[in-house]
Amino acid sequence: MVRRSIAVLLLIIDIAGCIFLYGKLQESRESALANAASSLRSEYSRSLSMYSRYVDEVYQSIVNIPGLSESVAEAWLHPEKRDAMREDVLNKTSVIYNTVKRLGYTKIHFHFPDTVSFLRLHERNIYGDVLGDKRYSVYIANINNGFTEGLEVGRSGNAFRFVYPLSHGGVHIGTLEISLDVRGFITGMLESYGNYYSMGIKKEVAERKLFQVCFSECTESAFSDEYITESRLSGYDFELSQDIMPTGIFDSVNKSLKNEVGPRLAAHETFSVYEKSGGISVITSFMPIRSVSGDYESYLVRYAIDGEIDGAYLRFIKQAVAYNLSLLLLLMVLLVMDSNRNKVVLANSELEQKIREQEEFEKELKKAKEEAE
Repeated sequence: MVRRSIAVLLLIIDIAGCIFLYGKLQESRESALANAASSLRSEYSRSLSMYSRYVDEVYQSIVNIPGLSESVAEAWLHPEKRDAMREDVLNKTSVIYNTVKRLGYTKIHFHFPDTVSFLRLHERNIYGDVLGDKRYSVYIANINNGFTEGLEVGRSGNAFRFVYPLSHGGVHIGTLEISLDVRGFITGMLESYGNYYSMGIKKEVAERKLFQVCFSECTESAFSDEYITESRLSGYDFELSQDIMPTGIFDSVNKSLKNEVGPRLAAHETFSVYEKSGGISVITSFMPIRSVSGDYESYLVRYAIDGEIDGAYLRFIKQAVAYNLSLLLLLMVLLVMDSNRNKVVLANSELEQKIREQEEFEKELKKAKEEAE
């Protein structure tokens, strides 16, 4: 009965201890996922800040080109001169554009106050389209005659937009947009932090905003059917990507993600997911990015090889084994002690029995002597 009580008590202690250790494992797992999401926010913020720091200098270098504002004003006020003025602005800005493009600012775009595109230095043959109903940054910058910035899906793709007002002789003549290409931004993050990054655009947003030819070149996002990936970001095509994660692992992780992240993407929350494939552990973090208009149109995704959760799991195994071995050793000691106690009790019982028998014998002997006398 005692042995059974000891076994039951130690079993309860074992279960409680294992529950406690498993709880610590879950805490470590949640902490690792939260840390990964926090790292993504930090890496994004630092990278964007680095590019934002120099964009004013790029703007000043363009607007201070002699005769530039006069040409744009002439084009705005005299539509019949727009082709000639477009060629003039193009000639004035070609040298500086080739310079800033190497810094990552790949899109330079002039717009009129009515949001009509005047000149795209990155796509010189596309102009005259009205942007106000698709490009909130262009619309609000012209309405307010002020600066605006942020990520926004444009006609030819997603980019970080910095839109400045343009004036000539105190008169508002349109806006100048300096944009950072998403591919260049992501490549910079990859080189700086050593993780693999991607960005998805909501499919319905891309379909509504992109030129049809640009939309047709997009592919379904690797992590969700509700998002698309621009052609320049499709697949696993960055130069350093293979050094970070084998292609098979990348594909396997994304296949699992498609089955579980949908509802969380719809909630526009920042979160991380842990997956293990081919013996490699990966934490994938998702961060929604508000566009200039305040809408959620894009998700930035970070794939990072994990060591923290695997380390926590190994610690859990070691601690659980050590804990159970300790309880097993304790059980053996208690059982030996109980066995020894039983032997002592039995020996005492036998001794007491012999003493009683001796006393009975002495009584009978004394009685026999008395009768003999």
